[in-house]
Amino acid sequence: MRCARAWLLTGALLLLGNTAHAGLQLQLKTEGLTPAQQQASQALLDEAMQALPPRFIEQLDRRIVVGWTDDMPRNAYGQASLVSELDLNRNLLAGLTDGSAASKKNPSPPWHRAPGNAGNCAARADSHLRPFAPVAG
Repeated sequence: MRCARAWLLTGALLLLGNTAHAGLQLQLKTEGLTPAQQQASQALLDEAMQALPPRFIEQLDRRIVVGWTDDMPRNAYGQASLVSELDLNRNLLAGLTDGSAASKKNPSPPWHRAPGNAGNCAARADSHLRPFAPVAG
């Protein structure tokens, strides 16, 4: 689940360009989600916001709309758009909702691991235009 949170944070960070005064907001698209899915998704967004430094949140004037989609490779976590949207892979939603994702170890793609730390989910800075999916190689 840490990798999913890291991807959510990375996607949010990649969508942010300008600094301003109102602050960062992550807004969940609730259409098509059950109440349990909405609650689990909102908890994920809340946790992601808590992981960001307060000054970072304060300085960003951006609303990022976060939703779940089926239109994504099975092994992708999500994908950021250039217009303040973050789509997460709906294949991960069931595990988030029932809590099983918290106990699963998600292998991180090799291109976003920090050198010398195979378990780190830190994304490379140049991955901003790629889907959140492992690359061949």
